[in-house]
Amino acid sequence: MRRALPAGLLALPLFLFLAAIYAWPVGSLLASSVTDPSPGWQNYRHLFTVPVYLHVFFNTFSLACVVTIATLLLAYPVAYHLSVVSQRQLRWLMFFILVPSWTSILVRSFAWLVLLGRRGIVNSLLLSLGLLHHPLQFMFNTGTVAFAMVEILLPFMVLPLYATMRNIDLTLMQAARGLGAGRLQAFWHVYLPLSLPGLMAGISTVFVLCLGFFITPTLLGGRRDVTVTMLIMQQFTALLNWGFGAALAAVLLAVTLAVLLLFNVVLRAGRRVA
Repeated sequence: MRRALPAGLLALPLFLFLAAIYAWPVGSLLASSVTDPSPGWQNYRHLFTVPVYLHVFFNTFSLACVVTIATLLLAYPVAYHLSVVSQRQLRWLMFFILVPSWTSILVRSFAWLVLLGRRGIVNSLLLSLGLLHHPLQFMFNTGTVAFAMVEILLPFMVLPLYATMRNIDLTLMQAARGLGAGRLQAFWHVYLPLSLPGLMAGISTVFVLCLGFFITPTLLGGRRDVTVTMLIMQQFTALLNWGFGAALAAVLLAVTLAVLLLFNVVLRAGRRVA
């Protein structure tokens, strides 16, 4: 009989592929943060000593937190409903949830311009009904950016939650109610801990995607809604400051990895508690 190939050898082609298209380019970019324009840590010192760059990071993480929380509050009841409906209803609901995500983010962001612009559909309708005398400024603010990002990222929260919730035995809730627990107590002590894997997967996915969003904040945001990705693009394309742009990218990557590690720790702790 032929001996089975070692698992590490089977994974070698994938490892080489990732090293070629990901590790080497990213490593080269990160190296330029300490070599361009001259060897040293001046790019990082500049980043952490100039308040405007720290403010951009604060804006980015604040926006990511708001969008993640809003997406979670909307997605959790939707995912629960998906987990208890019939298969026929599930197919239709999944269709309506997934179809928008098949459309380009660029197209969906421009659609908000058509809807909410000063001469857009919403303002035109309100003016025609006599509810307004002058068009409202819906665009180019943080609220519009967050609203559009929630609409785009909602499936990324719903699907992990549904994947976990569909495997939860609802008779456990009934058992908790039979032992004297109220609805809220049964949910908090039984259902929520069991849904924690999907919860953490959805939160981490949406939060990390928020950190890397570029198109939507660029099109719909104002001057105060600059994110780290917009700043990185400006450094690379407009200012040709590759060293500082690489330093911004390195800090963003490090913070993203730290967030993922934190979510992993919280998930493990939650499983031990459950």
